[in-house]
Amino acid sequence: MIVYITLIRGRDRDFDFWFPGPRVLTELAEGIDLEDDQTRCFMNCYQIFESDLEFLWENGNVDFSKSKVRGNPQIYFVNTELDSKGTFEIKFESTPELVRIVDARTTNKQLNCDCE
Repeated sequence: MIVYITLIRGRDRDFDFWFPGPRVLTELAEGIDLEDDQTRCFMNCYQIFESDLEFLWENGNVDFSKSKVRGNPQIYFVNTELDSKGTFEIKFESTPELVRIVDARTTNKQLNCDCE
């Protein structure tokens, strides 16, 4: 009760960082290698700009039912709605050394990106 009264009550606090989704998005944002060839390929193919990724970090949802969080690499599926591009789902591969995009999908168009 004392903690609530002194630290929380009457203040606009954002405690999202305690939840797994925002923590994963922060880790992906901090670790992504935008110079990785495969990441660049998917970004070019789907016309994903750095500003789109910034929006994804702020507004994306991690689909933990599809993601594989155990093991190395970890796989995360993140989706968001981009106004002009429809709903995006981006598949990230995360290791301690590197985060990169390994697949992308959108509801507006299906592309066959040869990014292997």
